[in-house]
Amino acid sequence: MFERILKRMREKIRQRQYVMTLHAEEEMNDDDLTIYDVERGILTVRYWNARKTERPLNGSTGSPRGSS
Repeated sequence: MFERILKRMREKIRQRQYVMTLHAEEEMNDDDLTIYDVERGILTVRYWNARKTERPLNGSTGSPRGSS
């Protein structure tokens, strides 16, 4: 599902068919980011599915919930 959403977001950015909200602009200003930084981040992000990793992100070695 994430891949589908990310693909749609990328298409909208490339076609310049999106609106940046006032709240998003305020947050970008707080973090010293530009719209180009956000676009570049979305266009170049590599999705990493933590569920497929051998170890949980928190470094624990326990079994995932529900497994034996």
